[in-house]
Amino acid sequence: MLHDRHGSGKILTKNPEVLQYHLEHDRPFGYELGNEPDPHCPDPSNPKCSVSVKEHVHDDLMLSQLLQYTYASAGVGSDHLPLVIGPDAAHCCDYLENFTAAAAAARWEPDVLTWHHYYFDNQSPVSKFVDPRTLDSLQSLANLIVAMRDKYTPRSMLWVGESASAWGGGVPHASDRFAAIFTDLDQVATLSRLGYTGVVRQGLFGSGGYSVISAADEGLTPNPSYWAYLAYKRFMGVRVLDAGELGGYVRSYAHCHPTLAGALTLMVLNVSPKPSTVKVLLSSMSWAAAPLKSWAEYHLTMPPSAGVNLTTTDIAVNGKVMKAHEDGTVPAFVPKEGGGTSVTLMPYSAAFLVFENAQAPACIGADPVLETIHKGSPDARVMLL
Repeated sequence: MLHDRHGSGKILTKNPEVLQYHLEHDRPFGYELGNEPDPHCPDPSNPKCSVSVKEHVHDDLMLSQLLQYTYASAGVGSDHLPLVIGPDAAHCCDYLENFTAAAAAARWEPDVLTWHHYYFDNQSPVSKFVDPRTLDSLQSLANLIVAMRDKYTPRSMLWVGESASAWGGGVPHASDRFAAIFTDLDQVATLSRLGYTGVVRQGLFGSGGYSVISAADEGLTPNPSYWAYLAYKRFMGVRVLDAGELGGYVRSYAHCHPTLAGALTLMVLNVSPKPSTVKVLLSSMSWAAAPLKSWAEYHLTMPPSAGVNLTTTDIAVNGKVMKAHEDGTVPAFVPKEGGGTSVTLMPYSAAFLVFENAQAPACIGADPVLETIHKGSPDARVMLL
């Protein structure tokens, strides 16, 4: 805490020194005070509720002021200030609403408003990972917090500050397996559609049964989630397009490509046990020359040798099992050419369709930090055939 709760209430003298040390040595990205304050709050009568919502906002405001003073004294511009992040509530939505209302009353807004999201508990069956109702459950919660932010702290960015498929260390032999790519990919894409700018995954490695990378005596091994996130990073940029309605067994999301001007990527998830053939409809194209007849496809599937096994530890891209090289580098994603008007997805699979020569008007120009473009009709969508 930033001040002595058991004494005078004055600022603890070491805090400016700590901030000054960080400024001179490592320039942190941001600061967050505490974690999951809400399991015992906002009931002030609960003895475990040592920091009330009002006190939490007061501390964050004081931290913000200390950062501004410390960096200004060092001649560092305000655009280089670390972010003040919080409250990292464990649940939606009571504590978050009380926190944002108290922040508004104090005429202060956190740089980033955070909450935690897990889909289910660690005893859940593997079928939960590919149940559309599971994936659909995120949207309503995320929208509640968007409305809360818009009402009280409209300048705050939104993050999910901690997340994985299942709380309590993950579902054994599932949350670190192929099944997890569907909750992983659908979550980041859904939140992007709703204007969130960050998702913090629990955890990178050594985090129970839901790690992105497995750590063992023989070294580090990327799990399927790692390759899914890497594909998302490689092909889905920060400019988010309208891909029509969310939900169902076949789920589609469209982004501008992160590095190719005018290009767009359509990510399609098939959480059905059967193959799905979809028709690709692109309305944001500029047909200056001729309609596009081909595109690059990257299909993320269970390896052929695994059969239909959601708990396989491997993942294949266009049939090739992905493994890190001995020196720790990762292999390239090798595309296959797609064409015509339709794409067939294998059961329980994901596909990234990259239209490099689209010249989509929405994807030309400087990339913003994050921008969600909504129009009267979808920019890109798929139709199940």
